[in-house]
Amino acid sequence: MVLVIGFVGLFPDFNKFLGIPGLFHSFVSLVPVCVTLLATEYTWRREITYSSLSVFFIASHLALDLIDRSGVYPPYPIVETGIGLTYSMEIVLARGGSTLPCKGSQYSVLDDASGRVRN
Repeated sequence: MVLVIGFVGLFPDFNKFLGIPGLFHSFVSLVPVCVTLLATEYTWRREITYSSLSVFFIASHLALDLIDRSGVYPPYPIVETGIGLTYSMEIVLARGGSTLPCKGSQYSVLDDASGRVRN
């Protein structure tokens, strides 16, 4: 059952099929969805076991999108600017005194719902 509920965590990505990139990566749209899940299960079963797992998976999806540069759009219909994080990183491969550093950018801001990145 948990495996089936785990697929609910993919719900925010359905906005890609609708052609509206920030719609389901927004608190404005996901809070009512999560409250509806919780209320529906409580009405039918008088507990919130499975719906709370679903809400957790949806929230973890947003947290992972925040840190993997895909970004989230917290107040999407109101403001179309999203946020995403990248990390300044240095990987050093060393063998016999020679090193190969790899560096990345510190942050990025998604300019609008189209997903363009502004550093």
